[in-house]
Amino acid sequence: MDSLKLNMIAVDKVHPLLSDLSSSLNKLTILPPDFEGKTKMKEWIVRLSKMEAADELTEQQARQLHFDLESSYNSFMAALPTAGTCVSMGIIADFVTLDWGGWIVDCLSDTVC
Repeated sequence: MDSLKLNMIAVDKVHPLLSDLSSSLNKLTILPPDFEGKTKMKEWIVRLSKMEAADELTEQQARQLHFDLESSYNSFMAALPTAGTCVSMGIIADFVTLDWGGWIVDCLSDTVC
């Protein structure tokens, strides 16, 4: 979301960020395959893939992407286990850092407690 606030709305700037986010979300086994954030990011990646690199999001598209990111972030936070509950995540790295358009969420690789 920070990139949108900074008016970085060219496809070649936005697409890599969404691809990285989508890849990170897909690594999290605590999220179901139909998780809102996964489906929204996939839809945006498909939409951006049909555009030229130098194309820019319209004001309406940027606003919708911002809304989708915020909505997906809220769903992600709600999906995290509550304190005292541990869930295996099956991720190899020590930490997986999701850069959710400016919000950073660090998840332990083996468990979230």
